[in-house]
Amino acid sequence: MLAGIASLARLVRGAKNVSKYDEMFGHLPKIKPRTNLSDLKNVLTKHITKENPIDMGSDVAAAKADPKYQMIGGGIEGSGPSIYRGTTLVDDPAKISTKKQMNVLRDDEKFFTNDPIEAAHHAYASQTPDNPAIILRMPTEEANIRIPKTKTGRNILVGSHKVVSNAKEAEIPYLMNIIMRLKKMGWSDAHIFKYMKHLYKDPRPKKIFNRGGIVSLVL
Repeated sequence: MLAGIASLARLVRGAKNVSKYDEMFGHLPKIKPRTNLSDLKNVLTKHITKENPIDMGSDVAAAKADPKYQMIGGGIEGSGPSIYRGTTLVDDPAKISTKKQMNVLRDDEKFFTNDPIEAAHHAYASQTPDNPAIILRMPTEEANIRIPKTKTGRNILVGSHKVVSNAKEAEIPYLMNIIMRLKKMGWSDAHIFKYMKHLYKDPRPKKIFNRGGIVSLVL
């Protein structure tokens, strides 16, 4: 675990600011592709509001309640090697929305997103004291992504989400969940050790790159 945290610290320290001179003359650094570790770094360093903006109404409410919240560009942009789902430890059918967007899902299909911060907003909007929020992660290349279509064959837009039919194969990014919970709820309300116990007991895999042990929990 210490090795993983040390690697994360090096990533944070290694982030360099771009000078105005570089911006003026186009000497911009090459954009590094996203990785699971860079996603974790972004979750650690970005501002994460305690509000739960999941639609236009709650988005506006979050902007009013939290001066640091950015309605546009506040998450992690672009695509990466993984996609994320925000849910609760026990997926509660009573929490399923009856909105039009949900009608595109078939049995066992779930929504995922490229942005773990967006996934967290959905998770924490649905949690209860007995059913805490959780973020799930799945390698993009292993996800069975379906593009829903109308009867006439036109694509149905589902915003920034992806419709995934093998969501049961998703894993738990252990450290990301702990960081997100602390930033969303604060130390006094997070009950973090109880939460860690819940994560540990969950049967879903908590590893990546086919490695086990503590290092896998960190990544």
